[in-house]
Amino acid sequence: MPHSLQVIIMKWLERFDRFIMQFLRFRMADKRRFAPGIVPPEVRSEPAWWFVFQENKLLVEGGPSGVNLPCLIHMTALGLAPLRERYLGRLDHRPCYAVEVAEGATPRVGMAFDG
Repeated sequence: MPHSLQVIIMKWLERFDRFIMQFLRFRMADKRRFAPGIVPPEVRSEPAWWFVFQENKLLVEGGPSGVNLPCLIHMTALGLAPLRERYLGRLDHRPCYAVEVAEGATPRVGMAFDG
């Protein structure tokens, strides 16, 4: 991998690390288990947690019990086009991905970028 690409990737990951760790610490209080990983599943056949970022804001879905992360098999179900996607590992035995979407992308009804 060219050095400049590696630097860009590392800066992008650092940019979102703070938000991901805040969420995981919150969810870990509920005795959830996170196993970091770098190799995504070969086939997407089960729902995954999607950490979808637009600049420094995280996509959440409002519900009666508070806000939730999208949990879907494919991110395309959100109607948003990813600029970058990174596999994070597994949270409660579900795959987790961090995704960046373009500034100005509009989430579906009931969802919003928060932060």
